[in-house]
Amino acid sequence: MSEVNANNRWVRVTNETENGFIEFEFFVADRDLCVELILPAAAFQEFCAINQVRFIDTGAPGLITPSEPGIPLRRIK
Repeated sequence: MSEVNANNRWVRVTNETENGFIEFEFFVADRDLCVELILPAAAFQEFCAINQVRFIDTGAPGLITPSEPGIPLRRIK
């Protein structure tokens, strides 16, 4: 069995609501196990910075996944 590294953390954004909430999955050490969370956008940015997450690309249209840590942004028309 491989060693678990709790420093490996990922986020997959699943939805951005019209009222400014970010719905996402948070993974620690194992990308097969996650918790679903919802936070206001500012709190989500802080959460991601504190946890030094890496983003999992959802491939969802309209979401921009940054190459550096930060919040995925929705493209505005």
